[in-house]
Amino acid sequence: MNGEQQAQQVAKPVDKNEAAWARATKQNEREKKQVGANVKHWRGERGWTVRELADRAGMSIAYVFMVEGGQREMSGKYLHRMANALRVSPATLRAFPEKMPF
Repeated sequence: MNGEQQAQQVAKPVDKNEAAWARATKQNEREKKQVGANVKHWRGERGWTVRELADRAGMSIAYVFMVEGGQREMSGKYLHRMANALRVSPATLRAFPEKMPF
């Protein structure tokens, strides 16, 4: 690599949109994992199996597993259905640990 190629590599500007997207993606992953952990916690509090929660919420077992594993993001509609089934508010399912009542 010659000097000009090195200068081009070092001088590459950071795309602000790309950086913002990366931050948003990281935050989204964190939120999915937290919602999943909260769903699993409240399901456990109710003493329900994944099948029982899926039946009560009108969702597939696979979908509930993916949500609990932080692999699936829920739309507002599904968040409300899950919260209603668990008898908690949607905000409770989206809350981070410092805001949780347990």
